Amino acid sequence: MSNVSGFDILLRLFRIMVLRKKLILFIALAPTLICLIVVMVSKSTYVAEALIKPPSSDNSSPLEAAFKESGAGSLLGSFMGGAGTGENDCISIFKSVLFERLIIERFDLETVWELKKDGKPKGKIYFADVAKQFQRYAGIELTEENAIRITMRDESPERARDIVSFMIRTLDSLYTDIQRTATQRRLEYVDRRLAMAEAEMKGTEDSLVAFQNRHNLIVPEAQVKLILENATQTELQVETLKEQLALEAALRGTSSAKYQDLMTQKNLMQQALQGQLRSHADSNSLILPARTLPALANEYFRYQRAYTVRLGVYKYLVQQVEALKLEANKNVQVISVIDPPWNNDKRVSPKRRVMLETTLILSFILALVVAVLKTKWEKYREENPESLTLVMEIKKNLLKF
Repeated sequence: MSNVSGFDILLRLFRIMVLRKKLILFIALAPTLICLIVVMVSKSTYVAEALIKPPSSDNSSPLEAAFKESGAGSLLGSFMGGAGTGENDCISIFKSVLFERLIIERFDLETVWELKKDGKPKGKIYFADVAKQFQRYAGIELTEENAIRITMRDESPERARDIVSFMIRTLDSLYTDIQRTATQRRLEYVDRRLAMAEAEMKGTEDSLVAFQNRHNLIVPEAQVKLILENATQTELQVETLKEQLALEAALRGTSSAKYQDLMTQKNLMQQALQGQLRSHADSNSLILPARTLPALANEYFRYQRAYTVRLGVYKYLVQQVEALKLEANKNVQVISVIDPPWNNDKRVSPKRRVMLETTLILSFILALVVAVLKTKWEKYREENPESLTLVMEIKKNLLKF
């Protein structure tokens, strides 16, 4: 078997094309003409789109930011209702049945899509099928910049633009309603928690005041400092008297009058020091025993720390209640429109040129294949005349059958 070059194959194909030009033209042009007729009678479709920016989820207050920096961000997020983003919420609303129903009913898309005629359905219509039709025409996607692109395909560019505009308004309304409902629920919880925090704070206040009255701690910080200074001064005076007694005993002996006076002063100072260290005679005195000061101060500061914590929680809850009340009562558009929908009269389908070119190329290839097969068959029939007799017999049997 001799090798056949590519050039020889091209020559053979060209010869077949010349011999079978009518067949090739018919097979190539017939589908193309049919495609031309179809694309000319097909209705044009247009796309309207808009770019929106949902509210950011990171609009926390400075106090919330301080909580997050202190490591309590997860606790705060669970307390305030989670960390869902506005982009995800908007996409969820867009894909909801409620949203689809509002758009379909507002523009009577069942009639537009010829599912109804003169207000009456053509047969039994299921909303699930209508929703699938809506999902084929409407689109939503999240861009790399966390913006949302909304699109709508329709036979009318004006109607497509109006539908996208209504989608934005409906999306904003539903998003606001959901956020307002969630805010109301959080507000109810925070109100109850605020009442509990206020009761706890008042209980701690009463305990702290009772403790101060019981131990005469009016100004603990100042009292502790003065009591310790007084005890220290008394102890220093006792040590000074001891030195004077030792000196007097060395100079004049222990029987001198001055020695007796110094001894009396020392005994009195020691008694006063023991009283300062252990107990005080008057229960209403502001001078407390120095020995009990560490325990009293520790308990006092424990009460004060508990009161400070409860006061901080109370102030935070008050701030949250006011913020939630403002959030629940606001009535402003929360979705920002970056690029509003406009009347785009550029057709997106059918793509007539692409369809015609594709059909012409595929038809020409099919025609070339048919021409080659027909040529091969005729050559085989000439070389094998008995095959014609076999074909005729098969044809007769088929006609009889």
